[in-house]
Amino acid sequence: MYQFLYLFGPGALTWLVKNAGRQEEGKEQNGSRFQSVLEILVYALVNAAAMVLLLKPGGRVQLAVLANGMLDLQYGGTALVVSVVFAVFLGILIRTLDTRDAWFPKKKDNRSSVRISYQTLKAVSVLYIYLNVVVFLAGWLRPVLAVPGIFLFGCIFYRNYVKKTSGAEGYIRIEKKILVYAFAGITAWCIASGLGGFCMQAGDWHKHNAILHDLSERQWPVRYEQTEGGSTLLSYYILFYLFPALAGKLGGFRLAEFILLVQGIVGIGLVYLHICRFLKLEDGCRQLLALVLLAAFGGLLLPGEKIYGLIRPEDVGFSYHWFSSSVQIQYSTNMILLRWVFPQCIVPWIATLLMLEDTDGIGDFAWIGVPVFLYSCFAFAGLLPFYLGLGVLSLWKGRDAAGWLKKMCSVQNLYAAGFLFPVFLAYIAGNVFQDKPSDTLELIDYTGNWSLYILFTLSNFLIWSALLWKKERKNLMFLIANTVLLILPFFRYGSGNDLCMRASIPALFVIAVLFAGMLLGLPRRGRKERQKIRACTAGVCAAAWPSAEELFENAVHISWDGSSRADDWGTLAGQLVRDGTNNAVAYNYAAYDCEDSFFIRYMAKGAGKQ
Repeated sequence: MYQFLYLFGPGALTWLVKNAGRQEEGKEQNGSRFQSVLEILVYALVNAAAMVLLLKPGGRVQLAVLANGMLDLQYGGTALVVSVVFAVFLGILIRTLDTRDAWFPKKKDNRSSVRISYQTLKAVSVLYIYLNVVVFLAGWLRPVLAVPGIFLFGCIFYRNYVKKTSGAEGYIRIEKKILVYAFAGITAWCIASGLGGFCMQAGDWHKHNAILHDLSERQWPVRYEQTEGGSTLLSYYILFYLFPALAGKLGGFRLAEFILLVQGIVGIGLVYLHICRFLKLEDGCRQLLALVLLAAFGGLLLPGEKIYGLIRPEDVGFSYHWFSSSVQIQYSTNMILLRWVFPQCIVPWIATLLMLEDTDGIGDFAWIGVPVFLYSCFAFAGLLPFYLGLGVLSLWKGRDAAGWLKKMCSVQNLYAAGFLFPVFLAYIAGNVFQDKPSDTLELIDYTGNWSLYILFTLSNFLIWSALLWKKERKNLMFLIANTVLLILPFFRYGSGNDLCMRASIPALFVIAVLFAGMLLGLPRRGRKERQKIRACTAGVCAAAWPSAEELFENAVHISWDGSSRADDWGTLAGQLVRDGTNNAVAYNYAAYDCEDSFFIRYMAKGAGKQ
């Protein structure tokens, strides 16, 4: 009770100070109850974060993890006083800046807004996707392949995005204040997720940091000496690390971490702008809520697991990430994806949005999709059903096979499919096709335990799909997404079943974007619409709660020098042992005995052995 008061009371106090004396201006000025509650929550979070940053080092604020896994935040007397003073100051500051119209604008003011054409947004997104591709070509391939590859990319990009004038593809308009709020929110989300090394990082960051170390400190292509002779090639989805690692070669590992953070912020920013454009969001409130929904979306994991625990208590997963302790199936929330596998989600999200925005754009399918292969092979596999379905639909609608084939064989598609894909496949093949102790595709049998499959699919996405069914039942993207998500839990591949976890990224994101469009598009006038908004809001909060708790629990451990990073490995070299003691790591990131591989013999730079 008291904890609730000292956590959310300052938010209410800030709101009261901000709106003091405005009651006479009427209900329209003060906004709806929903808007007021949203403001209070934001002010409360800002106040709590400020108290932790300012007072935790002196012991005036205590953070403790209870036996049930919940995070307990405790204020002392000094913290309560400082919190109240800060709440009043924040209210005065916001009132002075008068940001009310930025949160819930009544009019459009072209002078205070930024107009971004879709042509520009798409060009920047393609450049973002291909930046690390160009670094890979320049740093890992022989000049006879790298120079023509980079030159062809430059020609295609210039022809399609620089020389081409902006057409009638529209634009998005966002107020400058909204952009500032969105940038602050995205930056905070990325930092809290571990990017930049400022906050405590998830377990997967031992791998991320080891790869970043090796890419920053070793010669490309990165190779490791084997104790039994020969060498091992770093063979993994490395694209997202490459540009930061290039900076790390010039300025050290800390600079590489910072550039990785900047790259993440830019990527999430592009995702956010594409969502605003695709959903045609025009006012500040909905534009900000789109960012909240982007971060918050996920499955109703805790309710689903609780029900499953009542049916099969002996099989409940060891954490909320996992439904079952015996069957490895997981669909990750957006917060978990960014915190654990950021290199595998950001670019696939952008590629999914580009596909949503232009479902008839078969001339760009390979151009956009093929680079995803080396950001995340499994996410690339998750995109293929969409490209296949949309391609067949385009052929059926046009009834012109010759014209369809001409579009499909565009210059950019031929470049991606005919040049990039063979290079990427040759590079990753040494890892994928080498003898491994456990990496075989298996069929999961739910005989006797269909409750697991039913509750897993129902709580992770079907509950959202049911809300979308009336509006989206004729949308092919929606139907493909649900089909993919229904099929994936029947298959297992990899030590942690990465096939299920990561091939689901595009399909889950399609559901997330369509759900955000449905929720933000609901009118607030009718009783049924308001009830639906409340139900959806409650569902989103329930879905986001465990992920947000994990994020906050680790984000409060802040160190500006990077001492909170998960960096025990330092390099992958010590993890690459084939004695059976470390199979989950040893066979995931490397291609052993690589001297005779096609990539090393014919494509890679000759110098690179360490």
